[in-house]
Amino acid sequence: MHNKWVCSFSSHRKVENSKKNQKCDAFINILIKIVTKGSKKNDEYLKRDPPLNTVIKINPFHSHNCGSADALKRLFIDPEVKSDFLKYFADGLSPSQAMKQNISRLRTLPNYIVSLANGALNPRPWTIYRLWHKYLEENYGSFKEPFERLEEKIPDYLNQGIHVIMDKTDPWVVLVVTPLNKRAQQLKNSSEIIFMDSTSSCDVSMASVTVLLTATKGGAVPIGVLVHKQQTAMAYEKGFKMLMDNFPLCFNGLTFPKIIMTDDSMAEKKAIQEIWPQTTQILCIFHFLQAEWRWLMSSSSNILPVNRQQLMQLFRKAVYAKNHEDFQNVVNEINHLEGNQLFKDRFNENLKRSQEWSMCYRNENLITRNNQTNNYSEATIRILKEIILERTKAYNVVALVEFISIIWDKYFINRLLDFAYNRRNQRDYELQLTKMKSVDPNSILQIDEFVYKVPSSKDSKKTYDVNTIIGWCSCYSGKQGGFCKHQALLKQYYDIEFPNSPVTDSNERYKLALLALGIKDCPPKPFFEDLNELPTPQTSIMEKENLKTTTEKTNLQLCYNDFSNNLQDGDIENDPNIRLSISQNNNQSLNDKFTEKWEDFTNSINRLGELIQQDVSETSIKYLSAFTNKIKNIGTTSQAVDFIINNSSSSKRGRNIRVQPTSVARRRGTYKGNHRIGAGRPPTENSTAGRNSLLNKNKKKVVKRKHNLVQSITNNQANAKCH
Repeated sequence: MHNKWVCSFSSHRKVENSKKNQKCDAFINILIKIVTKGSKKNDEYLKRDPPLNTVIKINPFHSHNCGSADALKRLFIDPEVKSDFLKYFADGLSPSQAMKQNISRLRTLPNYIVSLANGALNPRPWTIYRLWHKYLEENYGSFKEPFERLEEKIPDYLNQGIHVIMDKTDPWVVLVVTPLNKRAQQLKNSSEIIFMDSTSSCDVSMASVTVLLTATKGGAVPIGVLVHKQQTAMAYEKGFKMLMDNFPLCFNGLTFPKIIMTDDSMAEKKAIQEIWPQTTQILCIFHFLQAEWRWLMSSSSNILPVNRQQLMQLFRKAVYAKNHEDFQNVVNEINHLEGNQLFKDRFNENLKRSQEWSMCYRNENLITRNNQTNNYSEATIRILKEIILERTKAYNVVALVEFISIIWDKYFINRLLDFAYNRRNQRDYELQLTKMKSVDPNSILQIDEFVYKVPSSKDSKKTYDVNTIIGWCSCYSGKQGGFCKHQALLKQYYDIEFPNSPVTDSNERYKLALLALGIKDCPPKPFFEDLNELPTPQTSIMEKENLKTTTEKTNLQLCYNDFSNNLQDGDIENDPNIRLSISQNNNQSLNDKFTEKWEDFTNSINRLGELIQQDVSETSIKYLSAFTNKIKNIGTTSQAVDFIINNSSSSKRGRNIRVQPTSVARRRGTYKGNHRIGAGRPPTENSTAGRNSLLNKNKKKVVKRKHNLVQSITNNQANAKCH
C-alpha cells in the first residue's frame, strides 16, 4: 500500500501560472509493505522481529507562507464541512443562506477569527456554488432531461403517501397529490366550490403551476396540484383528466364539483367545460371589474376621461344588482346611453355570459359561501412564490415537485394546526355577535329540527329563516351560504354547529387537526379542548353552559377550607343552600367593588369635564372628540377590558429620553422636539438639515398608489398592480 500527500500549493495538477501553483516541494510519503516469505528475501527490514514494514518520508519545508489569511482561504473544503453544507441544501437552504448559517456556527467557536479565514472551514462562495450545482444534478437530474430523475424519485414519494403522476408527451403534465390533498378531497366543501388559479415562471424552464383549492375553516387547502409546460387548453385538459383517472371521486364522492371559480382565462374555461360539463363556472368579481376598468382607461376604448367613472359605476351596478329587476333596469339604462357605442357593444357581449359574473344570479341559484373573488387562490399562489420559492425560480421540474410536495404541503399543515391549537383570534365571530346585542335569544323561534326564525337586529317584527344543515339564511349576507349574524346568534346561545362558521369550539378544532395530520398521527380529542372545558366527555349542552359555574364552585370550596373543616365530610356538597350562599356572597362582593370604583370614575370624569370647560379651545375639543370615538368603537367585553388596561399602563411612554422644555425652547428655528439634533453647525431657518426643517416640511411626499379598485375609480386613475 502506497500513498503520497503533497502540499495544496504544489505543481501537481496545477496550471503553470495559477496562484495556487507555488511549486511547493513539501510532502508526506507513506509505503506499507506486505510481509510474506518472498518479500522477506530481498528486504533486510522485513527480516527483523518484529518486521519493519512501513517507510515514511516527510519534507516539512514549504516554499510559501502557511499562516496568512490569504494562504488559509485557498485550502480545500473539509469533508465534514462539505457534509454540513449538503445537509443545509437538503433542508431547503440556498447557497447564500447556507454560507450565513455556517458563518454563524463558526462564530460560536473559541478561535473563530482564524476559523473564518480558513477555506477548509469557511469555503469561498465559488466553492459553495459549485457544490450546490453538483447537489442539484445528483438529486434533481440534468436541466435538459429532468423526467428520468423524477421517475426514479416516484417510488420514494409513494412510500411517503405522495402520488406523483406524469405524462411526458408534449405538452407534458405532472400531477401531485399529497396525503393532505387526499383528505381534503373528502370534505363537503370540495363538492360545493373549487377555486382554481395558475402561475407561470416557477422554474428555469418557465413551467406553470395550477392549483385546485377547497375552502376549510382554516383557510384553503389544495385537492391537487398540476405542474405543466404551457397554459393551453390541451395542457389543462390533460391535467384534469389525469386527476379524474387516478382520483375519480375527488369531490367528496362526486365526479365533478358544483361550482368552479376562475379568472377570465379562455384556456381554463374551455378545459373545464370539456372535462366537467355539468359544473357551473363563475368568474372572480374583482378581476372581472378590474379588466373592465383597464379597458376604459385604455386609448382603444375611445372613452373620454370625464365619462369613465360614470360608465364604470353603471357597470358595477349591473354586477352587484341584488335581484333580476334591478339588473334589468341597469341593462336598459346602459343601452339607452347616448354615444359610447364601444362600451355598449362590450357590455352586451358580456351580457351573454351574465351567469358567470352577475350577483343576482348567484343570490338566487348558487351556494358560494359569499366567496365572490378568487382571494383563496391568489393568496395561495403568492405563498408559493414568496414563501416557498422565495421569489427564486426552481432548478427544474424535479426540484419544483419537491417544493410542492414537501415544503408547500407542510406550510398548509402548520396553518391548519394554528387553528386547531386555538392560536387564531375570533374577531369576525365576535363582530357578528356585537351586531345582535339588541336581540333577545328567547325570541328565536324553532320551526323544526334544522330551521329557525331569528328576529332582525333593526326591526323586531321582521324575521329571517336559518337552515343549520345547509348553513343558509334568508338575509342578504346568508343567501349564498355565508356565515351571517343571525347564524352567529344561534351558534352562541344554542351551541349549533354550522358548516360555514368560524372555528370556535374543540369539535371544530379536532376536525381541522384530523385534516392536517390524519387519524394515525392526530392527538386525541381532549387535547383540543378549551381551558375551562372539563376533560370528561360532555353529555348535554346544559353541562357546557354550567361549566363556568362548576369551576367557580370548586375554587370557592378551596377558599373556605376553615369553614368546611367545622362541618362533617360532604356537608358543603350535600347542602345546596351553603353552596349557593357562598357563590352569591362572592358575586355580591365583586359587584359592590365595581359599583364603588365606577362611581369614583364617573365623578373623576365629571370633574375633568368641569376643568376643561373653564378654558375651552379647538385643541381640547379635537382631542376630546378623538377620545370619545375610541370609546364608541368598543363593542365587546374584551375590548373594554383591554382599553382600561392599555390606558392605565405605563408601557406607552415611549423610548425617547425626555428633554426639559427650556432646552427645547432654546433651539433655533423650527427644529424642535425631544429627538437628537445632528452633529455640526446648528440649523438655521433655511437649512435643509433635519426632518423638521421648513424645506422638508414643504416637500410633498410621493405615496405609492394602492392596489384598490374602488379608490382608483374614484380618483379616475389606473389601478396599481401587485405583481
